[in-house]
Amino acid sequence: IMMYQDEDLYFMAADVNGDKAITAADFVGVANIGLGVAEVRAMRKAKSAEKADDVAITAEMQEGCLMLSLAGGRDYTALQMDVTLPENVKINSVMRGECLTGSHSISYREMANGVWRVLVTSMQSDLFERENGELLGLVLSGEGSEGILVDNIQLVEPSMATVCASAVSIDDTVTGIESFADGKGAEGIYSLSGVKMADKNMKAGIYVVGGKKVVVK
Repeated sequence: IMMYQDEDLYFMAADVNGDKAITAADFVGVANIGLGVAEVRAMRKAKSAEKADDVAITAEMQEGCLMLSLAGGRDYTALQMDVTLPENVKINSVMRGECLTGSHSISYREMANGVWRVLVTSMQSDLFERENGELLGLVLSGEGSEGILVDNIQLVEPSMATVCASAVSIDDTVTGIESFADGKGAEGIYSLSGVKMADKNMKAGIYVVGGKKVVVK
């Protein structure tokens, strides 16, 4: 899924649904086989990804984060998408949205030329908590004026049925977080709303330190 596809044999083994592409649907297939809810032969008969008009991903920049939200009427367990960022802008970390459960893991990797693959999966094949709401917050660093494109959006149901959502773009100048901190011993820390915070063992989030937005991990 993250483009580690150097060996044909490994590729064939990973292509659980037999559609000649390694996607989030194959991860769901592996989880289903491991959980004993499906056989490989059945997985090979899964339908190809189809376009859906009743699901959409929306994107909005908020304080150096690209917030991605889901609007749809189906039950999903996995997601993948490609995010094209301006030159000198990168994904520094990812925040879990209200749609995801604690069992959902998030992976991301720069593929090439500013394109980042983002993958959300659950080894328990748990459904998203909500069908509408915030999915992910991509915490960005750097600055660029070329805008952002989110495409190759695939949402996967537990049956491995996959639907494709339309691409979404943001044309504004992108300004990411200026710096990052470990949350210990910092002085003069404020929330984004201007409330002074305690200076020890800060919870993960975005704060203002010395007049600059920082991410506390």
